[in-house]
Amino acid sequence: MTCAPASGATFPIGTTTVDCTATDVTGNQTTGSFTVTVVGAAGQMEDLETLIIA
Repeated sequence: MTCAPASGATFPIGTTTVDCTATDVTGNQTTGSFTVTVVGAAGQMEDLETLIIA
């Protein structure tokens, strides 16, 4: 299976879509994707504040 960005890549703050392709030994191929969301320091503090106040 191969994905782009590849495993181990550094993701920027925000949402990044990762696209993957897998191929079996007979050549059958399928694709899929998922998102990775990285929250910056300010966003993490806002989330923490919301949890504390709630």
